[in-house]
Amino acid sequence: MSNQALFAARTAVAEACEATGSLARYFRITSRSHHGLVLMVEIARASAVGRSVSIRAVAETMHLSEGYLEELAGRLRGAGLIRGSRGRLGGYVLVPAAADITMGTIVRLLDGPVVLAHCQDATSTRACPAESRCASRNFFGKLKSTIDRELDSTTLADLVS
Repeated sequence: MSNQALFAARTAVAEACEATGSLARYFRITSRSHHGLVLMVEIARASAVGRSVSIRAVAETMHLSEGYLEELAGRLRGAGLIRGSRGRLGGYVLVPAAADITMGTIVRLLDGPVVLAHCQDATSTRACPAESRCASRNFFGKLKSTIDRELDSTTLADLVS
């Protein structure tokens, strides 16, 4: 690629970023997903030995608020991934087997679809002014496919073992 073509490509990406907002809001796993994954790993570990785990215990281990983890657990419970029981011996257990829960399922449940660039955000109503000449669109498409493939092929059981 010539220097002129490279400059044009960089300019197109910069214009797209400026027109559509910073790409910083894309291409990241949020703390919500990270904490949700850690919560699910703790629940999976307990479930593997026939026990439940309390939000209080996980909150103390992770140094997070119980309310925040309860919020995450509520979303996971609503999706049928975990089941909770009350009482002194209560806590959460997995509903499906750990091998049947992918990282992609958890991340998308907590944060929505993975989006690397504005032009690939199916929920966006704004058109990218640089789309027709964007040199990076195909790259971001391939990168997204790779990330989705890894998220969807890595199970909770893979993280627990």
